[in-house]
Amino acid sequence: SLGLTGIIVSAVAAGIAAFGFSLMMNMPLSALPGCVICGCVARIIREGAILAGLDPIMSIFVAMAAATLLAFVIGRFTHVTEVVIAVAAGLPMIPGLAAIMGLNGLFQLAHPLSAVQSALIQTTLQSSLYAVGVSLALVDGIIFPLIIITRGRPRI
Repeated sequence: SLGLTGIIVSAVAAGIAAFGFSLMMNMPLSALPGCVICGCVARIIREGAILAGLDPIMSIFVAMAAATLLAFVIGRFTHVTEVVIAVAAGLPMIPGLAAIMGLNGLFQLAHPLSAVQSALIQTTLQSSLYAVGVSLALVDGIIFPLIIITRGRPRI
């Protein structure tokens, strides 16, 4: 469990990562500070929710929903679509290590000469399901608030 210092360091790292993803997505310069703020806020809410005892996947959903609402406000001032800001803020929370471990386990299980071990199957399933669950929570945390906020807007 992270203490206050760990949460701050994690939030700063998430903000820096959101800044980098924003640059890679060719975001306008006026929106970069908003992406950093949304990335930091999402990480702080996620870590705080986990410390409060919330499930990690549900805490990511709550964090991304809050970051998306903040991105909606920031998008109004920067004239950038809130989805783009929210996606840049959420990308640092993608569980890359869990996905890699799950894929590595699948490759090991698919190898014809490998002996199937229950520990390998368990680790592979845990990592893969965690990566999928977090990815779905990230997407849902972005989509559901936007559906509620923009329900009266005409769509093209």
